[in-house]
Amino acid sequence: MWFNEEARLLVMMFLALKKLHNEKCTLAVEENAISREYAFCMRDANEDLRAKGRHVDHLPVFRARNQPDPTAPEDSPAEEKEPDFLWEWYDPYESDPRVCYKYYAIECKRLRKSELRWCREYVVKGIRRFVTAEHAYSRGLPSGAMIGYVQGGDFRQLMHSVNEDTTKNKLPKIIPSGAEWQEGSTTRLDHTLNRPEVKPSPFHLRHLWTDLRVSITPSLRKDAHD
Repeated sequence: MWFNEEARLLVMMFLALKKLHNEKCTLAVEENAISREYAFCMRDANEDLRAKGRHVDHLPVFRARNQPDPTAPEDSPAEEKEPDFLWEWYDPYESDPRVCYKYYAIECKRLRKSELRWCREYVVKGIRRFVTAEHAYSRGLPSGAMIGYVQGGDFRQLMHSVNEDTTKNKLPKIIPSGAEWQEGSTTRLDHTLNRPEVKPSPFHLRHLWTDLRVSITPSLRKDAHD
């Protein structure tokens, strides 16, 4: 049941990224500004899907904190963390109302070959947040997602650079899902992680790398991020 629900969410996310491509010539370079625009694109995409009966009942929330976990202490550092998007899912088979609400995290990061620090941060401030108790993204769920805003460089070079850092951090490499790199569109990659600090494990991380390698409004260029 969960993976059917997630598949529905991913369809909406892909359509929203397609809409984001239509606006990419006016996108700011800064991550949070792109993600904010993506939040609007998700609203548009979900309404398109509603007409076909394929929508999600509610959308991921932009920049919401991790929600309280009854199995964690009150001062848990994870409750201070803020994924880029958080999607609440109700588990109808969970009898305890305190744990029947689960939260799917979506983390967004920039990727540019000319600035390898973004590849490093994709791992350290992205992937690792799904496997450490400090962030505990997607706690209680078997999967989560990351979006890579590809702003420069070659797809294979970027994947090589990211995988160099996954190896340094003792994480498995990301692998393509079988499809070739989608120029001007979105490519999905898959990742299976063991996460002993956060249950459940193993964990499936969906990577959606979207090609934004076009001119960007110079007046909006910023390097602020987390």
